[in-house]
Amino acid sequence: MNAGPAAWERTPEVWPAPLAVGVVSDTHLYPEPRRGLPPTLLDELAAAGVGLILHAGDILAPWVLDRLADIAPVLAVYGNADPADLRLALPPSRVATIGPHRVGLVHGDRGRGRTTPERAYNTFADAPVDCVIFGHSHRPLSKLRDGTLLFNPGSPTDKRRQPYYSFGLLRVAETIEPELVCFL
Repeated sequence: MNAGPAAWERTPEVWPAPLAVGVVSDTHLYPEPRRGLPPTLLDELAAAGVGLILHAGDILAPWVLDRLADIAPVLAVYGNADPADLRLALPPSRVATIGPHRVGLVHGDRGRGRTTPERAYNTFADAPVDCVIFGHSHRPLSKLRDGTLLFNPGSPTDKRRQPYYSFGLLRVAETIEPELVCFL
């Protein structure tokens, strides 16, 4: 018996502000949850009172989105490392409207540009957004480019050459206030 789509497959793309938003990417957790999502990530998202979680791809297993959906509704895109089942269930990019803001979500591994931030930014060149959330590089980033916030939360599970694991928070109202949260 098919239970129907998962909670994260039914998440709306229009949200009222003010809203606290959790931002995650590059969790790289496999189908068998030998290790789960870090307790620091889960505790901090819950403590921040997030009403929405955005995942910028390289999820690898649906249970990751299910676990995040226990905290708040989840919108996600697939990344270059995601398997076929997630590529079928998720788009490569999407736009969420949060209050007065359009927020673009993409992994950042493909498209026009030499760098990950450039490729992510160019994804929304024909449909301008106020914020571009992306992953792929595992390098946290929060900076403005031509009035658009470029935000990469890094990775809470695979820091690669970074000194810390990380994820992000956005506080969205009349403005978008980004915060990178780093932990050991």
